This record gives sequence, structure tokens and C-alpha cells, in this order.
Amino acid sequence: MEYRTLGSTGTKVSELCFGTWRFAMESNGTVETDYDTAHDLLDTAWENGINFIDTANVYGDPNGTSEEWIGDWLSEYDREDFVIASKVYFPFDG
Repeated sequence: MEYRTLGSTGTKVSELCFGTWRFAMESNGTVETDYDTAHDLLDTAWENGINFIDTANVYGDPNGTSEEWIGDWLSEYDREDFVIASKVYFPFDG
């Protein structure tokens, strides 16, 4: 994996970012990426050198589920090893 340094912070970030847009999202009544699969995918990304994770406040059904699942997963790791990009734009459900 290739890495870049974030500005003058000294933080190394993988050139590839792992997107979590489909975590807990439903299509035609089927959850595309369930909790266990999401954690397996995050494990695989980490094992392959990806330390950059993308999420947003509206990812998942209900909104915010992706961020919650990432937080659960991160509880088993050193948070300082990761760069999390989270966006806030659209309002939450309801």
C-alpha cells in the first residue's frame, strides 16, 4: 500500500480510501452489507494496509448506522492508526 503524509501532521494515510456508503443500506428489501460483513470488509481493508475510511451522517438505514458500525469496529483497534473522513450534509431521517 502506498501512503501520503497529511500536510505537516506527520499522519500517514493510505492512498486508497475504503468507502462505507452501502453499510446497512436496503435495496429491494435486502440489506446490502450487514453488520458482520461490514466488519469483515473493514478487517480486510486494514489487513491490506488501508487506514483511510470514508463515511457520512446519512450512510445506512437508519441514517448514521455506518458511523455506528465503524465505531464498534474501531473499539478493537487503536483509533490513532486510522483516518476517518465523515461528511455532514443531508438531514437525518425524520
